[in-house]
Amino acid sequence: MIIRLYQRFSKLSHIYLPPWILQIGRFRILVIGRANAGKTTILQRVCKTRDNPEIHNSAGEKVDITMLRGLHDIENETVFRSNPGFVFHDSRGFEAGGPF
Repeated sequence: MIIRLYQRFSKLSHIYLPPWILQIGRFRILVIGRANAGKTTILQRVCKTRDNPEIHNSAGEKVDITMLRGLHDIENETVFRSNPGFVFHDSRGFEAGGPF
């Protein structure tokens, strides 16, 4: 519900936004799932985009996503240009029989 409200109102600058939304600034969402389970595809659908996300490390430097295939750092921020108000963090997820 909050995501739908934010998506609807974030594009309309002339609409009054509740003070708590303005105070939050950006929503942070942790994404957990198996490798190659389609997590990025789901996020693209939620953000209504086909573009690949931009990934930044904790220092704010852009990370090359080709080097990250299968490797995840929960500190990295994943942001889609179409919805900068949402910051996604991708965990390594849980694999059956894998180390934790």
